[in-house]
Amino acid sequence: MQFSIEDQDAETSPHPLSDALTQLEQFAKFQGDEETSQWAMIELEGYLGKHANNCPDYRTVTLNYFDASGQVIPGLKEDYGSWSLLHGVRKLEMHAKNGLTLKLPAEVEDFLSQACNGKVYGGHVPPNQIEVVLEAIRTEVTAKLQKLMPDPS
Repeated sequence: MQFSIEDQDAETSPHPLSDALTQLEQFAKFQGDEETSQWAMIELEGYLGKHANNCPDYRTVTLNYFDASGQVIPGLKEDYGSWSLLHGVRKLEMHAKNGLTLKLPAEVEDFLSQACNGKVYGGHVPPNQIEVVLEAIRTEVTAKLQKLMPDPS
């Protein structure tokens, strides 16, 4: 039996990735695979609190930083653009079309402001970066589901 959700588009799919993660979480729990069940729940809700330090590499994106007028500050993303996207899949799906604007922690904004000799007001994850993360999660869901499926022979 083959399952694949890799060709689904977050905007046009009648079955969003968040639904697939919910079903995977329930199926894994039913199969007694607590690790996969927990992974699916964390992907849905985000890598927050105690899970923040365990964010997988496939959730690393490149931020664009912007100033008070909303203009991208050149030069910062090359040195300081790497950022772990901790948000849950439901939120990522909501922002897949327009991207996600982040309010950075004050100490990060201060550091970046000093680095560029100007005021940094936040960061933006472009839509294509969100789609790359969602595609990586789709791939993980497919692989984990295939491991849970009984051998047909």
